[in-house]
Amino acid sequence: MMTASVLLIVGILDVMFGLVVFMRERRAWVNRLFMVFVGSLAVWTWGIGLFILSTDKVWSQLLVNTYYTAGMMIMSSLLVYLLVVRRDTRVWLGSLVAMLPVAILIGALTASPQLLIQVVDPTALSYSARVQIHDKWYLIYALTVGAIFGSIVCLQYRKLRRERTKKSRRRERIIMYSMVLAGSVGLVFNLFLPWVGQYDFIALGPVFAITFVVGIAYSIFRYSPYDLQQAFVRSLSYILSLLALAAVYAAGVWALGSGLIVPLIGGNADMIYLVVALLTALVFAPIKRAFDGLTSRLFFRRVYDPKDVLDSYGDLVASTIDLDAILEGTATILDDTIHPSFVGVLLVDDEPDGRFVRRSFAQPEAIVAKLSRLEPELYGATQMQQSARVNMDETDRVSVGEVGLVVRMQGRGMTLGYLVLGHKHSGESYSSLDLSVTTTIADELSLAVQNTDKYQEIEQFNTKLRHEVSRATRKLRESNAELMAIDQIKDEFVSMASHQLRTPLTSIKGYISMLLDGDAGELSPEQRKFLNEAYMSSERMVRLIGDFLNVSRLQTGKFMLDVEQTDLVELVRHCVNQSIQLATGRNMHIVYHHDRRIPRLCVDGNKLTQVVSNFIDNAVYYTPDGGHILVTLDHADGEVTLQVRDDGIGVAASEQRHLFTKFFRAENARTQRPDGTGIGLYLAKKIIDAHGGRLLFRSTLGEGSTFGFRLPVATLCAVDHAHDLRNDQRQHK
Repeated sequence: MMTASVLLIVGILDVMFGLVVFMRERRAWVNRLFMVFVGSLAVWTWGIGLFILSTDKVWSQLLVNTYYTAGMMIMSSLLVYLLVVRRDTRVWLGSLVAMLPVAILIGALTASPQLLIQVVDPTALSYSARVQIHDKWYLIYALTVGAIFGSIVCLQYRKLRRERTKKSRRRERIIMYSMVLAGSVGLVFNLFLPWVGQYDFIALGPVFAITFVVGIAYSIFRYSPYDLQQAFVRSLSYILSLLALAAVYAAGVWALGSGLIVPLIGGNADMIYLVVALLTALVFAPIKRAFDGLTSRLFFRRVYDPKDVLDSYGDLVASTIDLDAILEGTATILDDTIHPSFVGVLLVDDEPDGRFVRRSFAQPEAIVAKLSRLEPELYGATQMQQSARVNMDETDRVSVGEVGLVVRMQGRGMTLGYLVLGHKHSGESYSSLDLSVTTTIADELSLAVQNTDKYQEIEQFNTKLRHEVSRATRKLRESNAELMAIDQIKDEFVSMASHQLRTPLTSIKGYISMLLDGDAGELSPEQRKFLNEAYMSSERMVRLIGDFLNVSRLQTGKFMLDVEQTDLVELVRHCVNQSIQLATGRNMHIVYHHDRRIPRLCVDGNKLTQVVSNFIDNAVYYTPDGGHILVTLDHADGEVTLQVRDDGIGVAASEQRHLFTKFFRAENARTQRPDGTGIGLYLAKKIIDAHGGRLLFRSTLGEGSTFGFRLPVATLCAVDHAHDLRNDQRQHK
């Protein structure tokens, strides 16, 4: 008896939830299908309850067939409901397929009432003993119901995955969870367990099924774009209040009937009834307030929390500068919060000669064209009311069609546009909370529009700047290519000119040498002096041409070492001897010291001669008359070290880091010797680097300088090192 009563109450609650949804929008197919689903669920619930109470075999058989048919109808109607909600293009075909099992089942049970289950003994205490299940047909029924339920779950899951907003995903998740819970319990206790012979728990399925009804109803009330919440909460609050009031009155009547209170007041029963009625009337208001608070907390009777709405909108405008995304997000937030019939935004250019609509946006899009034509009226509405915000429901001075609320967007002392809302779906006027939230959103939207405009201006400037930079870069590349071509021509010219000059100079130097050797007869001291000067000048010219040739080879990638075992002691002595005559003419002293343990190294002797001669010549040129030059060659710590020390003019500290770059000459060097080229030290560094050595340099302005290098003995003494150096040079080339 208790189980049947619970099922009766559950069925009533199912119908109540369905009616609240259906009566709110009776023409909507979604609400109609939801009512069919809830009605099938109620029939299934009541059928099981009446079966439990029934003791008549024929009546019990009819109830069994009824609630099994209702169970199939539950699944089929729910499948059609989801197809309609998803706006599936094949909804009619899907509905036909979904309802086909119901039609087949009704026909089969009409032809053979005991096809699935046969009622054996309706008076048995155990429900399992009351019926006999026909396994084959029951299995087909169970598999069909299971397949439809699986399709329902898949459709709902796909719908959940397609949702983009948190709100819609939360709504679909509630439906999904309640569906899986109720469906799983129903499949287990009303299909699987009866198939294995356990029929005593069939009442649990309807009890748990109400969780799905509540889940769907809650999602509709909580997250629907229509204002169903007030109707539902108000209805539920009154129903619960009346039930509580009835319980209070019943308790009073029970107390009266039990004889506990009558003796206390002298047996005046009429007075007791009057007192109970008065007490019941007095407690109605507190009970109503209590249930109002309960339903408000349970179903969020306050439609929205303005802080949450503004926080969400602040996150939106802070997360993007895409105007389309901001406008769409604005419409979505207002639609989810206030539920207007449409949300529109008009952006205008407020120029001295008039206003021009530069951008229109609305959801739904069909309202965009109409909204653009309304701009003069919207401007007039805000001007007549002398306010940036006009609630159309509160004025009869302006009529702008379907517009319910206009908020003018302002910035920099001018009108930026309008935030326009249609009338609320519920038919209610906009509340002060709605107006406050909408105004704040319009202000933030104004700032977002201004920021977007600034960003677009910056983007346009950047685009123009990139174009200009690209054009300048292209011209620079063209100029650079021309310079490189000119530089290549210069290198080729220097190389050719150096070769052409070297040949006659060599010939001149040879003839002068012959004259000095007396091949043309005895020379007078004065003639010998002139010829020596000519010989040394031609020698310097030959070395200078060699330097230019090497620089040209470096530039063209043709610089290579011609290495062979070389006696560095003799190489340095030869360089010193060549400079002695020049130093003697300036009253200078050149001293050469060397270790006796200097090994022979595999080096390019000609190029090292250029380096050593350059160091010694520089010491002679940049040391005052009467100065001293010391040339040393040492072997220590696995290295051969050459140093040329002088007490000449030195190099300023600020210029030392540039000394070994091409064509650089220190300021005092240019004063001392204007005809220098600035390539000797540059070439010396390249030659020493190519041998794997290191340059040495120390200098103090006005006190002198030390130039030199260190060469690694271990690598340059190897027998096959010459071969390795040549290979390295070829790879470098």
